[in-house]
This record gives sequence, C-alpha cells and structure tokens, in this order.
Amino acid sequence: MYRRFYRFFMLLVSTFMILQMGVAVADNGSSDTSKLQPENAISISEKYILLSQLADKYLLTNTDSAILIGNRALEIAHELNDNRLIVESVLRLSDAYQNSALYELGIALIYNTLEEPSIANNQGFKANLLLELGDLNTESVQYDEAISLILEAISIYRNLGLENKVARCQNRLAENYYRKHNYFVAISYADSSIQLSERYQIKPLLATNFEILGAIHNSLAEYDKALEYLNKSLEITKTLNKKPDITNILNNIALCYYDQGDYGNAATTGKVALDLARQIKSKTLIENAAHILAKSFAALGNYQTAYQYSEIAESLRREMFLENRDNQISTLNRIYEFEKQKREIASQKFELEAKEREIKRKQIQNILLIAWIVIMMILLVMVNRIYRKLRKTNELLANKNHLIEDQKRKIENQAESYKNAYTRLKELDQFKEAMTHMLVHDLKNPLNVLINIPELGDFEEKDDIIMHTGKQMMTLVMNMLDIQKFENNRMELNLVYIPVSKVLETASKDVSFSAKHKNITITHTFGDDFILYIDKELIIRTLVNLLSNSIKFSPSSSPVTINVMKESKDRVMIEVTDQGVGIDKANQDLIFEKFVHIKQNSSGTMRSTGLGLTFCKMAVEAHKCHIGVISEKDKGATFWFTLPLGLNK
Repeated sequence: MYRRFYRFFMLLVSTFMILQMGVAVADNGSSDTSKLQPENAISISEKYILLSQLADKYLLTNTDSAILIGNRALEIAHELNDNRLIVESVLRLSDAYQNSALYELGIALIYNTLEEPSIANNQGFKANLLLELGDLNTESVQYDEAISLILEAISIYRNLGLENKVARCQNRLAENYYRKHNYFVAISYADSSIQLSERYQIKPLLATNFEILGAIHNSLAEYDKALEYLNKSLEITKTLNKKPDITNILNNIALCYYDQGDYGNAATTGKVALDLARQIKSKTLIENAAHILAKSFAALGNYQTAYQYSEIAESLRREMFLENRDNQISTLNRIYEFEKQKREIASQKFELEAKEREIKRKQIQNILLIAWIVIMMILLVMVNRIYRKLRKTNELLANKNHLIEDQKRKIENQAESYKNAYTRLKELDQFKEAMTHMLVHDLKNPLNVLINIPELGDFEEKDDIIMHTGKQMMTLVMNMLDIQKFENNRMELNLVYIPVSKVLETASKDVSFSAKHKNITITHTFGDDFILYIDKELIIRTLVNLLSNSIKFSPSSSPVTINVMKESKDRVMIEVTDQGVGIDKANQDLIFEKFVHIKQNSSGTMRSTGLGLTFCKMAVEAHKCHIGVISEKDKGATFWFTLPLGLNK
C-alpha cells in the first residue's frame, strides 16, 4: 500500500522537474529539437547543492516549501545516479513529511527507496533508512513496528562498528518503550545509550536520554529522580545553546513540579519556559508552557491568571490546528496543480512527437525525390573520386617525405644535443677534479703547519700560528659552503647596522698575522665613519678574502691600502689596493667565475684565489651591490665593491 501511495504522490510532484527543464519545439525539419534539453552535469550538481540548502532552510519554518524543494532535489540526485545523494535527499524529505505530520508519505518514500538493490545492498544506507522509518512509525503511534525496524538497524550498525549510531538507536528504543509505558525496558536502553554517548562525547544524545529518563521517573511518581535527570538534560542543552530544546525541557520540569504538587515552582519554571518560547516564536512550546501555567495557577487558586493562560493555550491550539489544516490543503492543492500541468505538458509532448514523425516522413519523401539525381551523378562522382584519390596519394607521399626530412633534422638536433650534453658532462667532471684538487691544495698547507707545530717545541708565536691557520681553514670551508648556499638560493642575510670602521678593524685583525710575517702594512683611509646595513659576517669575510689575496700576491714590505668613499646617497665603495703581480685584462672578467676560474687556476695563467673571489661576488651581489677589479699585469691590483648605507639608523 505504501509503495503504490508513494508512486502516485511522486507522479504528482514530478511535474516540478518538468516545469524547470523547458521543452524545445521542432523547427525547419530538425528531429532533435522536440526533445527535452538535458541539463549539464555540472549545473545539475550545483542545482542539487542549492536545492538541498533551501530545503534544509525551510525544514522547520515552511515545511510545504521544504517538501516541494526536497522532491526536486531527490529527482536531481536520481539524475546524477549518486546513491549517497539519493539517501541524503530521502532522509531530508522524510523529515519534512514528519514535520508536516504526513507520516504515510514518508514511510512510502523510504520503502520505495529500499526497493533499489544498489541502496538496499549498502548496509550503511539501509541502516540509516531503517532508523528513519522507525522514527516515522514512532510519530504515527506504530510503536511495535518502530521497535522492530530500529532493532534491525541497530544490528547492522553493530556489525559495521558504528557505536555512535548504536547509541542513537538505543535512544529511539527507549523513547518507544516509554511511550508504550514499558518503563523498565526504556530505562535499560536509555542507560546503554548514555554510556555510549558519554564515551563518544555525543552531548545532544546524552541530553535527550536524560530527558527521557526524567519523563519515565515522572511517570513512576519518582519526582526527585525525574527532576535530577531533567536538570542534567537542561545543563547539557544550555551548553549547546539550543533554545527550543531548552524550552521543552523547562516545560517538562514545570510539569514534573506540577505532578509533584509543587505548584509554585511549576508556575515559576513555566513562566521561564513561556518567555523563552516567545523569544523563539514557537507556537507549540508557547501552548505547552501556557497549558502548564494554567493548571499550576488553577491549583494555586489564582483562577483569573489560570484563565488567561488557558485562553492563550486554547487560542494557540486552534490556530495551530487551522494552520496545519491549511498547510495540508495547500500542499494537496499544489500537488493537484502540478498534476494538471504535467498532463498538459504530456499532451504537448505527444503533439511534438507527432510533428516529429511528420517531419521524418517528409524527409524520406525528399530523399526519394533527389535519389535519381544522385544516381545520375554517380559516374561523375566516381571519376572525381579517382582523380582526388590520386591527388591525395601524391599529397600523402609529399607529406611523408617532408615528415621524413623533419624527423631527420630532429635526429640530427638530438644527436647534437647529446653531443653537447656529453661535452658538458665531461667539462663538469673536469671541474669536479679541479675543484677537488684545489680544495686539497688549499687545505694542505694549513694542515702541514698544524701537523708540524708539535715538532717545533714551544715558541712565542705558537698560539698565533695555530689560531691563524685554523681561521684560514675555516674561511676556506665557509667559502665553499656559502657558495653552495648561494647557488641553491638557501642563503639568508642577517642584516645589521655597523660602522665601516668596525668592519675594517675586524677584517684587518683577522689577516694581521699574515701581514706581519711579510712585513706588510695595512692602511685605512676614509673620511666619515659610515654606518652600513649589511650581513656583518659575510662582508667581513669578503674583506678578509680580498686582503688575504693582496697579502699573498704582494712583495714583502709593500703596503696594502683600504680606501672608503661614498659612491652615492645610499652606497659606499670600499677599495683594496696592493702592489702585487696584477691581473691581465683578458682574465679580469673570469676571476669571479667559479668554473672558468678553476680551469684558469689549474693552468697557471692567473694568480690562484681559490673560491674566495667567487664567494666575494656572491656575498656582495646578495646585498644588491657590485664588485670589480682594476689592474694591469705587474702593476698591482685594486679590488672594489659597494655596500648599502644604513640610512634609517
């Protein structure tokens, strides 16, 4: 019976979908335009989301609209052939039927859905639908059927390991047994649900279970226990800020006070419930609170107040009855209108199909009329085809020749690329060997010094030699590591404000040992003590590298000069000048490049600087500044670089 009733109802409301889609009438002999235009998959998905949101919005405020929109959402879910969306839509539509007291429609809807094998075979979907079916039977006072359905659902949830769903089923069983006045079985299920609700922190379900226990103990005249459970439920519900549920629990507490004979507390609690019900504009809750207040004030002997509340309750009862009746009539009227429109659309569709058949018949006639012309032209067509086939064959041969030539060029280009790659790999291998040789060579001398120091015994400069040699090795290692960081873009500048004199003083001190042994004097010349905004460690090491090179390649007792001058309003230039062997102009553009540098170094055509100048270039350019050299062979060299001024200091 439920299935036939649901199919009849769906026949009525499906008109809503047809009205949304639109019908295209055949035009100029086209046989396709008379069909309904299919909706784009993306637009259908978006429409489903929109309709679902609207149905949820109207679920508690306008069930008539929620039902109509929910049916449309269900139709779209079927179009998308998505079982999850179908079940979701069915559950939403069932809630709308339940809120409208249309329980039979909801029951028929779910039974019809469970006939779908793909849904019934999914245990999760099936359990959700059975639980909803149980709720509908509960509201339609079919408690035994509801209990049977919920027990079937709870068995599936246990097999799936969904303990939170089991807790909800136990709650619904407690509700049904309470309504059947089988209080002790109801208490057992409520206690089991409470244990799972506490374990999984399901506060709404916990509050509902306490409310059921309160109602049970109130029915058993155990008023203290009833109030204890109801207050627990109220405390949890307040944390959830669900005003309708808070109002309902307050009504139950007021009723418990009334049944206990505590009419004063019943009236006080009832007033609180009434105020809250008026805030949320719930007619049902206002009517319940007014009814309890009427009974409480009557018991207190305040008949005038009791009469006023009784009038409020009775007025709301009549109003809600009329609204419910009007809503049902409105729903049936809209269903009737949909059915009428659907019949009209079906009639139009039949007429369009007839026109389509007529168009096809005329098309066949036209084909027959022109058939003899086609036959007469066959010979000409065959000759033309042979000619075009020969021409096409020639074109294909020409295209294939071009393709072969293109492939040949590509192969030659690839061969050239592989050759270049091999050459590059060979150069990289040579670079690796040169790099290794250079690092070993640069570290060999400091290590020899450290190894031979114990054999020299104690002497005055022993500690200075160890310190200088260690710093020399540290500089070599740090240069290598920082160059790698710069190349991998992993170097971050630690910018600080520092006087230029401090930078010169620190760098000169670090190379003082080398300068002393060659009797070289390092002179600073600058006017203002400029404030720089730099990475102190990188720039000091840059200056140390330049000074070390100048000392290394300068004759003994020759001067090395550091000159500082203002290059622009936000830049300072530092020059390091020596009287060493100098650098050929042809090599001046190469000395800062790592790869070329090493090749040149290993060949002996320029003075060895290791990775020092490569590091200097990267460190200066990291500050968005420049570095360069001015030199002639055998006439010394001047290395210069710019640094940013600390303008805000």
